[in-house]
Amino acid sequence: MIAFAKHWKKLAAPAALISFGLALTPIPSAFAAADPNITTAAQNELNYIASIRNQGLTLSSQTVANPWFPDNLDPNPPNDKMSEITRVNQMTGKFPAIIGEDFLNCDAYPDHGAAIIRLAKNYAARGGLVQFQFHEGSPRSWAPEGSSFYVGGSNPAPLSGGEWSDLLYNPGSAIHQNWQHHMDLVAGWLGQLRDANIPVLWRPYHEADGNWFWWGGNAGNYQALWRMQYSYLTGTKGLHNLIWVTSSPTSGFYPGANFVDISGMDIYSSNTTDGSYTSSNNSVRADAPGAPTVLSECGTLPDTNYIHQLNYAYVDVWGGPYLDPNYYSTGGAAGAYNSLQQVQNFYNDGRTVNLDRVAIPTAFLSPNTWYKIVNNHSVKVLGVAGASGALGANAVQYADNGTPDHNWRFDLLPNGGYHIVNQNSGLLLAVNGASGAQGAQVTQWSDNGTADHNWDLVSQGNGRYHIVNQNSGLALGIAGASTSDSANAVQWGDNGGDDHNWAIVPVSSPIASGHRYHIVNAHSGLFLDNPNGTNVAGTYLQQFVNTYSPAQEWVLNNVGGDLWTAVNYAGGLALDDYGWSNTAGTQIDEWSFNGAAVQQWHVVALGDGTYQIKSAVSNLPMEIQGASIANGGAVGQWTDNGNACQHWTFQFVQ
Repeated sequence: MIAFAKHWKKLAAPAALISFGLALTPIPSAFAAADPNITTAAQNELNYIASIRNQGLTLSSQTVANPWFPDNLDPNPPNDKMSEITRVNQMTGKFPAIIGEDFLNCDAYPDHGAAIIRLAKNYAARGGLVQFQFHEGSPRSWAPEGSSFYVGGSNPAPLSGGEWSDLLYNPGSAIHQNWQHHMDLVAGWLGQLRDANIPVLWRPYHEADGNWFWWGGNAGNYQALWRMQYSYLTGTKGLHNLIWVTSSPTSGFYPGANFVDISGMDIYSSNTTDGSYTSSNNSVRADAPGAPTVLSECGTLPDTNYIHQLNYAYVDVWGGPYLDPNYYSTGGAAGAYNSLQQVQNFYNDGRTVNLDRVAIPTAFLSPNTWYKIVNNHSVKVLGVAGASGALGANAVQYADNGTPDHNWRFDLLPNGGYHIVNQNSGLLLAVNGASGAQGAQVTQWSDNGTADHNWDLVSQGNGRYHIVNQNSGLALGIAGASTSDSANAVQWGDNGGDDHNWAIVPVSSPIASGHRYHIVNAHSGLFLDNPNGTNVAGTYLQQFVNTYSPAQEWVLNNVGGDLWTAVNYAGGLALDDYGWSNTAGTQIDEWSFNGAAVQQWHVVALGDGTYQIKSAVSNLPMEIQGASIANGGAVGQWTDNGNACQHWTFQFVQ
């Protein structure tokens, strides 16, 4: 990523720009955190993880079993084995994007705590992300290591019902006081990272759907314990640098969206295509639709293609012999360890994001959302000359007249930059000939992988940005700082000119007449689908995974105000309120286009990048019946209840 200094000077907003509604327009966050007071750095990291998942990419993660293993981060430990981080690099030539650590033994061995905090700070300084868990001993003991975290068999008995009641609901009880002492110790370590402005992927009470840890086996107790810890660490201790990660995929154990950011699962299997990966993934996505899902702990890495098929945001391998049994020792649970080839396959796959590709932007744009790019000097919008769809057409500025060539989508790249996609042409903002010269024309081009298609957003304060080309390091501007319509967009060195400053403003309508779109359910992430692309009038519609076919493409046309029609590109039939019904529960079908009210739909913005699609006949929103997340889920209409299954996004196709 091009290094570019941030400038925080205040920019004066012209009166015309204020009247345009852009004076202090913020860029919205891409993903809402559980903690409303989350630090900016942690929110940016959460946005980044969500965007990685949305791009079909996966971050690599490696847990360090022993922070005293020597490596270039901790050069003087009393052990002859290198750390897993260095071992990964020796095996693959890469470093993991995320380092995983554990607070186990930090109280009994203070040097251990100092070592893992030092390791976390050093890795964050290299651009890496940090994950922590805590194998907390039973709260029967004052010291976290005073009693085993395991229960059953030769270990201590599980907590009794009375002990659970005291722990959760009797603050004066000994068991609650012991637990609070454990939290105070951990908060001290986490607080050091907060004070260093380092976000933490915080993964407490993992595998609670099992019965081998003292906190596991009972969904109600676990949920209450999770929420109690959340309240104590965020409220009492002020730890707002935490991103909260669960690791209990069984249905019924989810603590709730107000307490969780990322849903995970711990799976140990020597079968690299084990069906439990799919079933667990389905379970956590049903509990937390739209949230990033992760393989928060594993022994053997799943098959690399399987990993990306499941769309994990990150995958963490446990340390020691699980990473490399030949180097550290033999063994591993159920033989769940890795070969050299398995580790190399994962780290060297182009869809895996390792440390060298991590770059977390300080500005995030909502995915699948169209924006105007407004010049601060001229108060005109970036567009394409003649609204052309041709390769190489010039980017220009123009007074906004509502044409779709004035609308742009920002697709986040793994290195923190963006592809900037024109709604009219589907082509990328680029520099002519990939030139590095000042004054080179900015154009549009198809994605061929060159760096001149990649752009960084650099905040200038007051809602303005420099848009900087990663290939040249030069900023997007207007030739001669012109204020005229059709003046060419060029790249130029930062000379302080106001024509280098841009506001990025969401388009009030996500769609433009005469173009094709995917219509995607916000709850399930599945696409509005004409089964088999049929042209049979009366066919009920469904949702289905993206098939990349015309059966999921809809030609939208505005018929006045917020009313639109939608015609399927495969079958030529229109989205239709079956039988002119105003009854909740009626399924939505497709019918021969007639333009009547039964085929007209209100598109209503909800302010978060999603929309309701309401029948002009019934004024009931279109939804996925039963809030289904399954392929084939029925499309119907129902009373407005605020459920995400009634919310939709539009993805431009052509």
